Amino acid sequence: MQNFAHDKSLLLMMNEDLKTYRKQAAGLEDKLSQFRIKAPHKPPKQVKFTSDIDAITDEMVFRFTLDDIQTELYNLKRSLVSSTTSEQLRKMFIDYTNEHLDIFNKFYKYGKLKGWTEIAPAFKTKPVHKEPLSVSEANHIWDHMICFRTNITTLITFLSMEKSKDGYT
Repeated sequence: MQNFAHDKSLLLMMNEDLKTYRKQAAGLEDKLSQFRIKAPHKPPKQVKFTSDIDAITDEMVFRFTLDDIQTELYNLKRSLVSSTTSEQLRKMFIDYTNEHLDIFNKFYKYGKLKGWTEIAPAFKTKPVHKEPLSVSEANHIWDHMICFRTNITTLITFLSMEKSKDGYT
């Protein structure tokens, strides 16, 4: 995508993020070697085009890049949740997820500044905040609150069962 971007600040951000991705890829390659897992083929270091394709705008490059970042966050979340036997791997995926969240936040703010992000419809009842709240964002809050309350209830239940079993209550 870098070959198509014209905006200097977009190129700068993409180059900075590429360094992070390469560092993370090297960490994953070390783990592949450590666990004797065959590595997939490496992508080319650079791809050059012989012609300038003006149909691809900086906004398109931004959207493709942001979509890739979101996909990677989803994949990292899956890896993090399913890494139950190795503390070392889970820590690595937590670190990678945090780095990707920083990258996502930076890219999203940049796109918002440029007017390249989609504005979701505002939630019908206006919150106190200056920024509008979309229905999907309200649903995320509600959904996470249910997960947290379920987890708290489950933990309290298991802790009370453990105390009862040991004779602490």
